Amino acid sequence: MDGIVALGHFCESHGPIVILATQKTDCEPQEKPPHILNSPVCEACKSIDLEEAVVSEDENVYYVSSRIPLKEDVAFLLKNAAVRSISCEEMGKEGGLMYFGDDQRGHVVTYTFYVADSQARGFKRKYCLILLSGDRVHLLNHWRHITKHFEVIASDLKEKALKVNNLEQATCSQKAARQASQQSTRSCTGRSLQELTGVSSIFLQIHMWFVYLLSVNVMEEIKPNILEVPISCNGAIMLRKLYKEISNRDFKKVLYCFLTGIKVESKDTEILKLFQQLLPKKFKLPQTGEACVLVKENDAWKVNWKGNLPLKLPTLLNLIEEGLNSENLPDEALESYLASFSYQWYNISCDIACCNVYSEELLKVLGVHKYDMPLLSYWTTEVRNL
Repeated sequence: MDGIVALGHFCESHGPIVILATQKTDCEPQEKPPHILNSPVCEACKSIDLEEAVVSEDENVYYVSSRIPLKEDVAFLLKNAAVRSISCEEMGKEGGLMYFGDDQRGHVVTYTFYVADSQARGFKRKYCLILLSGDRVHLLNHWRHITKHFEVIASDLKEKALKVNNLEQATCSQKAARQASQQSTRSCTGRSLQELTGVSSIFLQIHMWFVYLLSVNVMEEIKPNILEVPISCNGAIMLRKLYKEISNRDFKKVLYCFLTGIKVESKDTEILKLFQQLLPKKFKLPQTGEACVLVKENDAWKVNWKGNLPLKLPTLLNLIEEGLNSENLPDEALESYLASFSYQWYNISCDIACCNVYSEELLKVLGVHKYDMPLLSYWTTEVRNL
């Protein structure tokens, strides 16, 4: 949910209510949502007509201000935020700033303030500026920017209303004004912000303030950029079964060829996938060169390869074999075990691939030995090609 900015107030007839909401959309609304017609209307709640909206466009992005939000679920969340801001939370006699919320009902920064009104109880009316967002961290990271502009908007509205109130007091005392209001059926529900500030276009001004806040991307939800894990050993249990079926030396030959970039062939492609899962997903298998062939004869696996295993095998190969052979490592943990060590050597390959020239000191720090170089030669080449 992207951020939405709203203005709410306490209506003596309807209680806490939102009277203006501005949100960012990809297209201009063509028709009014049905839930908008259910919004209560009175003189004090007057802002934009229910069937109208104020729209600003900037580089194919539309900023829409309406009586209540266009989406019903967002309207419900915003209504709850207004109730909590105005009636539930206490922020001092003059109002102030507050954050509240959760992942289900949204995260809210609210600023409550009072506007002078000679005809209201206590001679002032309570308003709130609300910012509703789905991203708590992003919202609070911009706390200073948001609260700065909320304070500017509130101060401007209070200043305009105070000037109107002072003029009313100069003409008629508060007591006389209250007595007159009690005899007037029109003002029994209160007066709109337009009357209180003396500015007929006050909601257009508020719209432009809200558009500015939304246009600087402060209230745009940032979707988490979760990187894909490059290695997945979903077939770890099947690989363990295969390890028990093939002779230890033949298994090491096939595994060594896969890890060091030597071509491996077999009519059973599913068997090849069990070994391939130990490599990062985007690594390309070699298509040329003399192949290591894995065949099954008389229900027994055999390996035909003219090459020879080195005296010392790569560290990753030994770790994989230890995991497959360990009785203390249950099947449930085997997948994580294999993936973690393959991922470790993938990271080592990335570190080395970033260096045009790497020293023995760097290899020592990374825990790389000479017998790991055939593996790293293949892996670093593939990393550079990603």
